[in-house]
Amino acid sequence: MWDVVYILIGVANRPLLHAARCSSSRSNVTLPARLVCAPVVAGTFERRHSLHADRRAWPAFNTALTLCSDAVLLQIVSTHLPDDTRDFIQRWQSKGRQYTLDKLEDWFDRFFTAYVLYNFLYEFIDDQQEYGIKADRKASAQVARKFLGAQTLFDDNVIHRQSETLVELIESHAFYIRDTVWDAERVKGLKTTDPEQWSESLLGVVYQIRCNTFHGQKRFEPEQRQILKPCIQILERLNEKLIEKLSAIWCQ
Repeated sequence: MWDVVYILIGVANRPLLHAARCSSSRSNVTLPARLVCAPVVAGTFERRHSLHADRRAWPAFNTALTLCSDAVLLQIVSTHLPDDTRDFIQRWQSKGRQYTLDKLEDWFDRFFTAYVLYNFLYEFIDDQQEYGIKADRKASAQVARKFLGAQTLFDDNVIHRQSETLVELIESHAFYIRDTVWDAERVKGLKTTDPEQWSESLLGVVYQIRCNTFHGQKRFEPEQRQILKPCIQILERLNEKLIEKLSAIWCQ
């Protein structure tokens, strides 16, 4: 378990690493000497941010730092997720797997569970990455796109395939998500090849279905399986990708 590293950076392209030491549960380990004279690439670090470090990537740190002035003290924070955060994620992942979709209520419960975890993750990431996206509707549609990248979402086969199912259900008028004009705009966005527009439309549709379900506008009927199925798969896949990247940043 790695705790804190302090690095004092000197003049641009001639970094001075002082007292750069990280502590583990076993021993104190000094940063590799070869980093001391490594060049610093400008434009990738802002003073207000902490750098979350993967201990396996020590040699690459020099390419991820930027001088904001002649001397900057950087704090590389703990690389393990807080215990309560990790436990919450694991508990809700496990909870979702308990619903085997044999009964109608399982579909609703699994959707609720997947969205609760997604909600937790995008709020946690928004806070940790300092995106400052406080409005819930905006955060639900923007945080995952900023954190993972719109192209990553667009290229994911599971998410893309389920988005096509949503388009079919909306275009056939099997389901109305919000109103005819809003629905048509989102379908147009889901048919584009532009990752930003496509992912914004997809997450907007999922959020609106969440609103319909959470606030009781979606009837408890067997037909709801059709729209809940793609939403569950999209949310669970999103959660997997968010957790995977979080785990890479907060090395456990």
